[in-house]
Order: sequence, then structure tokens, then C-alpha cells
Amino acid sequence: MKPLRVFLLLLLLPVLALLSFGPRRAAKPARAQVMILGSYHMGNPGADLVNMQADDVTTPQRQQELQKLAEKLARFRPTKICLEWAPGTRYDSLVQVRYQKYLAGTYQLKRNEIDQIGFRLAKMLGHERVYGIDAPGRFEFGELMAYAQRHGQDERLKRQVQSVDSMLKADEQVLLKTPLDAYFRQINHPALHRLYHDWYLRLLHYGTPQEPAGSRLVADYYERNIRIVANLMQVAPSPQERVLVVYGNGHTSFLKNILANSSEYDLVEAYDFLK
Repeated sequence: MKPLRVFLLLLLLPVLALLSFGPRRAAKPARAQVMILGSYHMGNPGADLVNMQADDVTTPQRQQELQKLAEKLARFRPTKICLEWAPGTRYDSLVQVRYQKYLAGTYQLKRNEIDQIGFRLAKMLGHERVYGIDAPGRFEFGELMAYAQRHGQDERLKRQVQSVDSMLKADEQVLLKTPLDAYFRQINHPALHRLYHDWYLRLLHYGTPQEPAGSRLVADYYERNIRIVANLMQVAPSPQERVLVVYGNGHTSFLKNILANSSEYDLVEAYDFLK
């Protein structure tokens, strides 16, 4: 080969190498995976502003459906399961005792999502314990209603509340006719979670800079959900964790919104695992 051709080939080798292998990219830092499953309250505790009435999940048919739901959620392979009760309380200790009895076969699951989803799935996956991440919060809807009445906005606010009540009444009928795995997929559609979030944001219309009635209520609810996320982060600080959170569906959009821009956690949609 002539010297000029050899020289040109040597010049081209670095360029060919870049074209073949491309630029080196820094490895993406590992992040913990979090799936938030919004749930209805199976035991009908009546603790929310507006409540739906659920049928009995302890019937043989519903138990089969719950088992199918758990099998679908198990495909996420969660390393920890976080549920809706406050850690470090007497109830926390009681739940842990109940779970150990359930593992031993001496406890019958009650009509609530902590037991029916959390306990069931944790045992299926061989988890030694479950985790409560709830936080107390202030939610004084009566104060907002009083403001609306003083300023002639009470009818508008009542209509907003009735819109949720109507939706939940319709949900009751859908629930009666739908297998639970399919129902959970419906109520965990991302568009529905955005709709829930928008309902709270519309409360910001009520108030003034001097009397921020609506924004105070929404801020209180955000604060509670921020504290829930803080509890979650303290339970699962490792980037190797895969965490399933089972929570009342009214919280889901807030929890997802808070975690969405985290550099340490990636959100996984429950909707995609419930096909």
C-alpha cells in the first residue's frame, strides 16, 4: 500500500470508530421503582368527604377476583408493600401482629384493602412484614363551606361536591357488575387520576388574598400527601427497591404528582400491570 493511502487510513480510523460505537453516554443512575395503586375503601369506613358503598369482598367470587388481582400486581415484583395507616402507632403494632398471624394461618382477612390486597400480596411474595406510611392531616371542609355561604358561593360548592357523589354512585353500580381486577384497572386510569386532581384545584376559586379559604384547604391536603411521600422515602431509601403503595384513590394523583419530578424514584403505572 502506498504511504499516502496508509496515512489517510490512519486519519480515518478514529472517525470510523465513532461512527461504529457512537458517543459514550454516562450510565443512568439507578432509581427506586414506585407503583401507586389507587383503591376504594372495601370496608366502608365512611371516613371521606363523599363515600361509596362497596359490596362484600369476602364472598367466594370476590375472593377469586382478588387473587387474580394480586397475581397481576405480583408481576411488578415489589420488594416492599406500603399501606394506609400511620407508622409508629398502636395500630401499627396491631397490624404487624395481625400480619404475622396471617402468615401463620391463624388470622382471617377482614373487609378492607390493607388485608385483602396488602396482606394477601405480601404473603404471596414471601415478605416478612408490611409498612404503614400514612400521616395525619387537617382537612376542614366545613370552613370552606362556611366561607362559600358568607359570599354567596355555597350553591356552586354544593354542585362541585354533588359531582363527586354522582360519580361514586355510578361507580357503585359498575363495581357490582365488574370483576375486581378489571375494576381496579378502570379506577387507576391516569386520566381519571388527573380528573381527581383537577377537582381539588377547582377549590382554589374560593377565597381572597386576605381569606384564602380554598387554597388553605388544598394546601392542607398537599401537606398530608407530602408527609406520606416522606414516610415512603424513609421506608424505601435504596435505589434497588420496588415499592407498591396501596392507597385510597383520592390520594393517588397527589402522591404521583409529588413523586413525578423526583431524581430518586421512577413511577410505574398500575394501569399497565392490570391488563
